[in-house]
Amino acid sequence: MSMLRIVFFSFAFTSTAMVSQVAAEEPSGRGDRARTLLVLRIAEDLDLSDEKALQVSGVLKAAGERRKALRAERRALVPQLEAAVETADENALEPLIAKAAEIDRKLLLVPSESFAEIGQLLTVVERGKLSLLIPKIQSQLRRGARRGRPMRRGEWGEGPRRGPPE
Repeated sequence: MSMLRIVFFSFAFTSTAMVSQVAAEEPSGRGDRARTLLVLRIAEDLDLSDEKALQVSGVLKAAGERRKALRAERRALVPQLEAAVETADENALEPLIAKAAEIDRKLLLVPSESFAEIGQLLTVVERGKLSLLIPKIQSQLRRGARRGRPMRRGEWGEGPRRGPPE
């Protein structure tokens, strides 16, 4: 009996250490889950191969990284803008306003640029399906944002299915 306990605890300790190491190396947050759900939705609706689904995931991951970098750049600009507004320094304010507007414009373009990149990976029929799917996804994301919560599993469908997944 004691040998069985030793084996069990050593296995539990080893697996816990491996899981924590993987979690430290690759943090998975809400963005990763959202990207995974989006890739699954696109792959399912477009009947993509696993290889293409991985390519789509790579494009969306790069888009998320671009968005994250732009948001960080915008946040870094805020103290400078606040200081220029506080001192009413028009000479300093004008270029800061222009830079903030440029960052905001780039942030708005990230989704459309991402879907354009994804379109380059697809066949004509798949691009047609994607162009039909994009407005549905945008509408569902807006509905979720209006409700003040992220999309839940099972809410991607258009039908009356609102209960827990089967």
